[in-house]
Amino acid sequence: MTTNDELFTGKTIDLTPKWQGLLPIMLHVLENPKSPAEAKAEIRSELTRLAKIVDEMNEASKAGEAIAIGGVDKG
Repeated sequence: MTTNDELFTGKTIDLTPKWQGLLPIMLHVLENPKSPAEAKAEIRSELTRLAKIVDEMNEASKAGEAIAIGGVDKG
């Protein structure tokens, strides 16, 4: 039998979802009249947060500041 100590490698697995994968689900929730209002509010809040981040990145780019995209410095 395998123990937990044998399974644990000490490595971190990144389970962060990708926006391209999340967006169709989020749009479906927003378009579905049966979706809970709380779910729609959370999605609107998250999309607003994302828009703010992109606006800040665009402004930094216009100002000639280095920005990191996908872990790669675009300076």
